[in-house]
Amino acid sequence: MKIAIAGKGGTGKTTIVGSMARELARRGHKVTALDVDPNPTLANTIGVPLDSVEAAKTLPFDAFERVMLDTGGAVLKLNLPVEQVLEAVGLPGPDGINLVVAGRVEHAARGCNCATHAAVRAVLEAITDETPGVVLVDMEAGIEHFSRANGTLRYVDALLILVEPFYKSLVTARTVVSLSAELGIQRRYVVANKVRNENDLAAIKEFCRESGLELIAIVPFEPAFPEAETAETAPIDAAPDAPGVLAARGLAQRVLEVLEDKEPAAV
Repeated sequence: MKIAIAGKGGTGKTTIVGSMARELARRGHKVTALDVDPNPTLANTIGVPLDSVEAAKTLPFDAFERVMLDTGGAVLKLNLPVEQVLEAVGLPGPDGINLVVAGRVEHAARGCNCATHAAVRAVLEAITDETPGVVLVDMEAGIEHFSRANGTLRYVDALLILVEPFYKSLVTARTVVSLSAELGIQRRYVVANKVRNENDLAAIKEFCRESGLELIAIVPFEPAFPEAETAETAPIDAAPDAPGVLAARGLAQRVLEVLEDKEPAAV
């Protein structure tokens, strides 16, 4: 099962992904956490030391081959078993999580991050219903990755759209809804984050009504999240019973329950 999380920068996407990964792993699921941000920080919210991430391997390009399409374009395809590739480059995390850093930007003026996105797309395509476990994909912030040729997220089983109750976040979320529909992603759900009051919640519910998507989780504004980040500690370890952490943990099980439904969300 492949679940991607997207949203505007600063919405708390990586924090939610890390907490979900830990909760799913504690519930007995085999979890691969795939960090697609070119400045990878998912390790911090999972509980993997950041210094180990700096030396970690990224997706190896020699594990892929370039395949020409009938349309004249080309895509990458894995030439090795996907589980073998993910295990080879993964960092072991708490509760048995396998953290995979897709790529990183290490030097200035070296071109775009296109090759990494092509590799991620190939990995997601290679993961089938027969592949055991749950893959959580922490996308880079914003919407640019939706414009990649052939779509980085084309093969995910579900997309969680993380939304704050603020104008810029809602504008970005509307674009995510539109672009993800063009990719044919049918199962798309909204997660509200940093909700302070009923007015905040009302704004996000209106967005859901306009977009025709289901709101499956409400995460309150949680001071424990930035405090854990400052302390370089995973929120689930620093404040396991804080309301925001509990909501993020609950989302992990909720999304699996929703995906058991045979009928996808509206496109």
